[in-house]
Amino acid sequence: MPQSNAALGRLLVVIGFGWVLLVTFVPQLLGWAAPVLGLDSEPTSAALLTAISAGLVAGPLLLGTRLLPHARWRAALESWTLAALVPLALAPTRLIVPADSQLQALAQAGALLGLALLLWRIRTPTPVQFEGLALALAAAGLLAMPWLASGAF
Repeated sequence: MPQSNAALGRLLVVIGFGWVLLVTFVPQLLGWAAPVLGLDSEPTSAALLTAISAGLVAGPLLLGTRLLPHARWRAALESWTLAALVPLALAPTRLIVPADSQLQALAQAGALLGLALLLWRIRTPTPVQFEGLALALAAAGLLAMPWLASGAF
């Protein structure tokens, strides 16, 4: 009986992987090919398509994290579910026109930082000490200076 559970778990993970590939690759292919083929390439439809595909990916994976008996397979599906939140967080940034690429990059960085802070806050049960934060911010400022000096904004 344990072998059948292991085989079922492996089968569900392979099916989940195929589902993730199908649901994420097709909308991206449409997004890339739409301007070339003369299809509707409105930013609103691209953002909506991204959000829908992220929901279609996260829903079944979240269900799999609750149904699978083995912790290893649940952990794999849970990490895929958390990864599906990234396009969902980035979907509103697709509303920014591609000509404003710096604004779009800044909005994407902000959205990813917000998602990372949210997930970190949810996942961290105890408060974390920020002993090296000042040093890390100083190092980040030094590394960003050439980029900022060359016209980042």
